[in-house]
Amino acid sequence: MMKNTMLLTLSLFLTSSAWAYIPPYWMIMSRTAENHGRGMYVIDQDLIFPAPEGEPYIINEKWYVLTEGNLRVEITGRRQLKDKINLVYVYDETRRHFIDEAGVRKAVRTPSDFFEPLFHFRFSKNIKPYLVTQKIAPPESLRSEPHKYSQKSPLPEPENYLRLGRIDGVVNYIVGFPTLPDTTNKSPGLWIEQDQFTVRQVRYPSQTQVTARRYNTYAQGFKFPREREIVFGNSTIRVVTNSVTSIANAGENKLKVMPTSLAKLQDFKAQLPDDSVIRNFYSLVR
Repeated sequence: MMKNTMLLTLSLFLTSSAWAYIPPYWMIMSRTAENHGRGMYVIDQDLIFPAPEGEPYIINEKWYVLTEGNLRVEITGRRQLKDKINLVYVYDETRRHFIDEAGVRKAVRTPSDFFEPLFHFRFSKNIKPYLVTQKIAPPESLRSEPHKYSQKSPLPEPENYLRLGRIDGVVNYIVGFPTLPDTTNKSPGLWIEQDQFTVRQVRYPSQTQVTARRYNTYAQGFKFPREREIVFGNSTIRVVTNSVTSIANAGENKLKVMPTSLAKLQDFKAQLPDDSVIRNFYSLVR
Protein backbone atom coordinates (compact mmCIF):
# COMPACT_ATOMS: atom_id res chain seq x y z
CA MET A 1 0.00 0.00 0.00
CA MET A 2 2.82 2.38 0.97
CA LYS A 3 4.67 1.55 -2.24
CA ASN A 4 1.61 2.40 -4.34
CA THR A 5 1.21 5.68 -2.47
CA MET A 6 4.85 6.61 -3.13
CA LEU A 7 4.48 5.80 -6.83
CA LEU A 8 1.34 7.92 -7.06
CA THR A 9 3.07 10.82 -5.31
CA LEU A 10 6.08 10.55 -7.67
CA SER A 11 3.78 10.41 -10.69
CA LEU A 12 1.91 13.52 -9.57
CA PHE A 13 5.20 15.32 -8.93
CA LEU A 14 6.55 14.50 -12.39
CA THR A 15 3.27 15.53 -14.03
CA SER A 16 3.29 18.79 -12.09
CA SER A 17 6.93 19.42 -13.01
CA ALA A 18 6.22 18.81 -16.71
CA TRP A 19 3.32 21.24 -16.52
CA ALA A 20 5.34 23.90 -14.67
CA TYR A 21 8.54 23.93 -16.76
CA ILE A 22 8.73 26.57 -19.49
CA PRO A 23 11.83 26.65 -21.73
CA PRO A 24 13.33 30.04 -22.58
CA TYR A 25 11.65 31.99 -25.34
CA TRP A 26 14.55 31.60 -27.79
CA MET A 27 14.39 27.84 -27.44
CA ILE A 28 10.62 27.67 -27.99
CA MET A 29 10.84 29.74 -31.16
CA SER A 30 13.91 27.88 -32.44
CA ARG A 31 12.27 24.47 -31.96
CA THR A 32 9.12 25.72 -33.71
CA ALA A 33 11.17 26.99 -36.67
CA GLU A 34 12.72 23.52 -37.04
CA ASN A 35 9.25 22.14 -37.84
CA HIS A 36 8.74 24.36 -40.89
CA GLY A 37 10.65 22.27 -43.38
CA ARG A 38 13.20 23.21 -46.01
CA GLY A 39 12.97 24.26 -49.62
CA MET A 40 9.75 25.21 -51.40
CA TYR A 41 6.19 23.93 -50.99
CA VAL A 42 2.83 24.15 -52.73
CA ILE A 43 -0.18 24.08 -50.40
CA ASP A 44 -3.67 23.55 -51.79
CA GLN A 45 -6.50 24.44 -49.42
CA ASP A 46 -10.19 25.34 -49.35
CA LEU A 47 -11.64 28.18 -47.30
CA ILE A 48 -15.26 27.79 -46.25
CA PHE A 49 -17.05 31.11 -45.70
CA PRO A 50 -20.53 31.56 -44.22
CA ALA A 51 -23.14 32.58 -46.80
CA PRO A 52 -26.23 34.74 -46.09
CA GLU A 53 -28.37 31.78 -47.18
CA GLY A 54 -27.96 28.37 -48.77
CA GLU A 55 -24.68 26.53 -49.07
CA PRO A 56 -21.51 28.14 -47.68
CA TYR A 57 -19.08 29.81 -50.05
CA ILE A 58 -15.95 27.80 -50.87
CA ILE A 59 -12.78 29.45 -52.12
CA ASN A 60 -9.69 27.56 -53.21
CA GLU A 61 -6.23 28.90 -52.43
CA LYS A 62 -3.04 27.59 -53.94
CA TRP A 63 0.02 28.78 -52.01
CA TYR A 64 3.61 28.75 -53.22
CA VAL A 65 5.87 29.07 -50.17
CA LEU A 66 9.61 29.74 -50.35
CA THR A 67 10.04 31.42 -46.95
CA GLU A 68 7.79 33.27 -44.51
CA GLY A 69 8.52 36.44 -46.48
CA ASN A 70 8.32 35.10 -50.04
CA LEU A 71 4.92 33.66 -50.87
CA ARG A 72 2.33 33.62 -53.61
CA VAL A 73 -1.36 32.74 -53.40
CA GLU A 74 -3.71 32.06 -56.34
CA ILE A 75 -7.36 32.40 -55.36
CA THR A 76 -10.35 30.98 -57.27
CA GLY A 77 -13.97 30.17 -56.44
CA ARG A 78 -15.79 26.85 -56.25
CA ARG A 79 -19.48 26.03 -56.76
CA GLN A 80 -21.56 29.25 -56.78
CA LEU A 81 -18.35 31.34 -56.76
CA LYS A 82 -16.89 29.69 -59.85
CA ASP A 83 -15.68 32.43 -62.24
CA LYS A 84 -16.68 35.10 -59.66
CA ILE A 85 -13.40 35.43 -57.81
CA ASN A 86 -9.93 35.55 -59.27
CA LEU A 87 -7.04 37.03 -57.33
CA VAL A 88 -3.26 36.62 -57.14
CA TYR A 89 -1.13 38.06 -54.33
CA VAL A 90 2.67 37.93 -54.23
CA TYR A 91 4.30 38.73 -50.89
CA ASP A 92 7.76 40.26 -50.79
CA GLU A 93 8.84 40.60 -47.15
CA THR A 94 6.64 43.50 -45.95
CA ARG A 95 4.66 44.20 -49.13
CA ARG A 96 1.77 42.61 -51.00
CA HIS A 97 1.83 42.89 -54.80
CA PHE A 98 -1.28 42.44 -56.95
CA ILE A 99 -3.28 43.77 -59.88
CA ASP A 100 -6.48 45.45 -58.70
CA GLU A 101 -9.95 45.31 -60.24
CA ALA A 102 -9.14 48.30 -62.44
CA GLY A 103 -6.09 46.51 -63.83
CA VAL A 104 -3.64 48.72 -61.93
CA ARG A 105 -0.49 47.20 -60.42
CA LYS A 106 -0.36 47.79 -56.64
CA ALA A 107 2.25 47.24 -53.93
CA VAL A 108 0.85 47.86 -50.46
CA ARG A 109 1.97 47.05 -46.95
CA THR A 110 1.09 43.50 -45.93
CA PRO A 111 -1.98 43.55 -43.64
CA SER A 112 -1.24 43.45 -39.92
CA ASP A 113 -3.46 40.35 -39.49
CA PHE A 114 -1.60 38.35 -42.15
CA PHE A 115 -0.87 35.21 -40.11
CA GLU A 116 0.68 32.85 -42.67
CA PRO A 117 4.31 33.73 -41.75
CA LEU A 118 3.76 32.07 -38.36
CA PHE A 119 3.35 28.69 -40.09
CA HIS A 120 6.39 29.06 -42.34
CA PHE A 121 9.29 30.83 -40.60
CA ARG A 122 12.54 28.85 -40.84
CA PHE A 123 14.60 30.93 -38.38
CA SER A 124 13.42 32.35 -35.07
CA LYS A 125 15.33 35.59 -35.68
CA ASN A 126 12.98 36.33 -38.58
CA ILE A 127 9.76 35.97 -36.61
CA LYS A 128 10.70 37.66 -33.33
CA PRO A 129 10.42 41.24 -34.70
CA TYR A 130 7.08 40.33 -36.29
CA LEU A 131 5.69 39.26 -32.92
CA VAL A 132 6.85 42.51 -31.34
CA THR A 133 5.27 44.55 -34.14
CA GLN A 134 1.99 42.67 -33.61
CA LYS A 135 2.17 43.45 -29.86
CA ILE A 136 2.15 39.74 -29.10
CA ALA A 137 5.64 39.72 -27.54
CA PRO A 138 7.23 42.71 -25.76
CA PRO A 139 10.40 44.41 -27.08
CA GLU A 140 12.56 42.69 -24.43
CA SER A 141 11.81 39.35 -26.12
CA LEU A 142 14.31 40.34 -28.82
CA ARG A 143 17.06 39.95 -26.21
CA SER A 144 16.23 36.27 -25.59
CA GLU A 145 19.21 34.49 -27.14
CA PRO A 146 20.85 31.04 -26.86
CA HIS A 147 22.55 30.70 -23.50
CA LYS A 148 25.11 28.14 -22.33
CA TYR A 149 24.32 27.39 -18.71
CA SER A 150 26.98 26.84 -16.02
CA GLN A 151 27.69 27.76 -12.41
CA LYS A 152 29.37 30.94 -13.57
CA SER A 153 26.60 31.66 -16.06
CA PRO A 154 23.35 30.49 -14.43
CA LEU A 155 19.87 30.28 -15.88
CA PRO A 156 18.40 33.67 -16.78
CA GLU A 157 15.38 35.00 -14.97
CA PRO A 158 12.01 33.54 -16.08
CA GLU A 159 10.48 35.55 -18.91
CA ASN A 160 7.26 37.13 -17.68
CA TYR A 161 5.67 37.10 -21.14
CA LEU A 162 5.61 33.28 -21.18
CA ARG A 163 3.08 31.07 -19.43
CA LEU A 164 1.26 27.76 -19.85
CA GLY A 165 -2.31 27.13 -20.97
CA ARG A 166 -4.49 24.61 -22.76
CA ILE A 167 -6.17 24.45 -26.17
CA ASP A 168 -8.37 21.46 -26.97
CA GLY A 169 -7.10 19.85 -23.76
CA VAL A 170 -3.44 20.10 -24.86
CA VAL A 171 -0.79 22.07 -22.92
CA ASN A 172 0.70 25.04 -24.80
CA TYR A 173 3.37 27.63 -24.22
CA ILE A 174 1.67 31.01 -24.48
CA VAL A 175 3.63 34.03 -25.69
CA GLY A 176 2.06 37.27 -24.47
CA PHE A 177 0.41 38.67 -21.36
CA PRO A 178 -2.92 37.53 -19.86
CA THR A 179 -6.07 39.52 -20.54
CA LEU A 180 -6.74 41.96 -17.71
CA PRO A 181 -10.05 41.75 -15.85
CA ASP A 182 -12.88 44.00 -17.02
CA THR A 183 -11.36 44.60 -20.45
CA THR A 184 -13.42 44.35 -23.61
CA ASN A 185 -10.77 42.92 -25.93
CA LYS A 186 -8.66 39.86 -25.21
CA SER A 187 -4.89 40.31 -25.18
CA PRO A 188 -2.96 39.23 -28.29
CA GLY A 189 -0.98 36.03 -27.94
CA LEU A 190 0.66 33.05 -29.62
CA TRP A 191 0.04 29.46 -28.47
CA ILE A 192 2.70 26.82 -29.28
CA GLU A 193 2.03 23.21 -28.34
CA GLN A 194 4.26 21.85 -25.61
CA ASP A 195 6.68 19.12 -26.80
CA GLN A 196 5.38 19.23 -30.40
CA PHE A 197 6.39 22.87 -30.99
CA THR A 198 3.65 23.59 -33.50
CA VAL A 199 1.60 26.78 -33.72
CA ARG A 200 -1.84 26.04 -32.30
CA GLN A 201 -3.35 29.52 -32.02
CA VAL A 202 -2.66 33.20 -32.58
CA ARG A 203 -4.74 36.19 -31.56
CA TYR A 204 -4.08 39.69 -32.90
CA PRO A 205 -4.92 43.06 -31.28
CA SER A 206 -7.78 43.35 -33.80
CA GLN A 207 -9.22 40.16 -32.21
CA THR A 208 -8.74 38.17 -35.41
CA GLN A 209 -7.89 34.68 -34.15
CA VAL A 210 -6.57 31.57 -35.89
CA THR A 211 -6.68 28.08 -34.36
CA ALA A 212 -4.77 25.19 -35.98
CA ARG A 213 -5.57 21.50 -35.50
CA ARG A 214 -4.60 18.01 -36.72
CA TYR A 215 -1.01 18.47 -37.86
CA ASN A 216 0.56 16.24 -40.51
CA THR A 217 4.27 15.87 -41.25
CA TYR A 218 5.23 16.30 -44.91
CA ALA A 219 8.48 16.19 -46.92
CA GLN A 220 11.62 17.68 -45.38
CA GLY A 221 10.06 17.56 -41.91
CA PHE A 222 7.43 20.20 -42.65
CA LYS A 223 4.56 20.12 -40.13
CA PHE A 224 1.34 21.79 -41.24
CA PRO A 225 -2.25 21.66 -39.91
CA ARG A 226 -4.97 19.85 -41.79
CA GLU A 227 -7.56 22.22 -40.36
CA ARG A 228 -7.58 25.85 -39.29
CA GLU A 229 -10.36 28.04 -37.97
CA ILE A 230 -10.26 31.81 -38.46
CA VAL A 231 -12.43 34.09 -36.34
CA PHE A 232 -12.64 37.30 -38.33
CA GLY A 233 -15.03 39.96 -37.07
CA ASN A 234 -18.38 38.24 -36.58
CA SER A 235 -17.55 35.41 -38.98
CA THR A 236 -15.84 32.05 -38.56
CA ILE A 237 -14.00 30.72 -41.60
CA ARG A 238 -12.80 27.12 -41.87
CA VAL A 239 -9.64 26.19 -43.76
CA VAL A 240 -9.17 22.60 -44.94
CA THR A 241 -5.78 21.53 -46.31
CA ASN A 242 -6.15 19.39 -49.44
CA SER A 243 -2.48 18.70 -50.18
CA VAL A 244 1.07 19.80 -49.39
CA THR A 245 3.75 19.13 -52.00
CA SER A 246 7.49 19.77 -51.92
CA ILE A 247 8.78 21.28 -55.18
CA ALA A 248 12.17 22.33 -56.55
CA ASN A 249 13.36 25.72 -55.36
CA ALA A 250 14.53 26.87 -58.79
CA GLY A 251 13.47 28.03 -62.24
CA GLU A 252 9.79 28.81 -62.83
CA ASN A 253 8.88 27.70 -59.32
CA LYS A 254 11.10 30.32 -57.72
CA LEU A 255 9.93 33.00 -60.17
CA LYS A 256 6.36 32.53 -59.00
CA VAL A 257 7.11 34.18 -55.66
CA MET A 258 8.72 37.20 -57.32
CA PRO A 259 6.64 40.36 -57.98
CA THR A 260 7.87 40.35 -61.59
CA SER A 261 5.70 37.26 -62.18
CA LEU A 262 2.70 39.62 -62.36
CA ALA A 263 3.98 41.21 -65.58
CA LYS A 264 0.95 40.22 -67.68
CA LEU A 265 -1.52 42.63 -66.09
CA GLN A 266 -4.68 41.35 -67.76
CA ASP A 267 -3.99 37.73 -66.71
CA PHE A 268 -3.92 38.69 -63.03
CA LYS A 269 -6.60 41.40 -62.87
CA ALA A 270 -8.54 40.98 -59.63
CA GLN A 271 -12.15 39.88 -59.59
CA LEU A 272 -14.08 39.69 -56.32
CA PRO A 273 -17.72 38.89 -55.46
CA ASP A 274 -19.98 41.44 -53.74
CA ASP A 275 -19.94 39.58 -50.41
CA SER A 276 -18.54 42.00 -47.80
CA VAL A 277 -16.98 39.31 -45.58
CA ILE A 278 -14.98 37.88 -48.49
CA ARG A 279 -13.92 41.32 -49.69
CA ASN A 280 -12.82 42.41 -46.22
CA PHE A 281 -11.00 39.15 -45.59
CA TYR A 282 -8.93 39.44 -48.75
CA SER A 283 -8.21 43.08 -47.99
CA LEU A 284 -7.43 42.85 -44.26
CA VAL A 285 -6.18 39.31 -43.64
CA ARG A 286 -4.61 38.21 -46.91
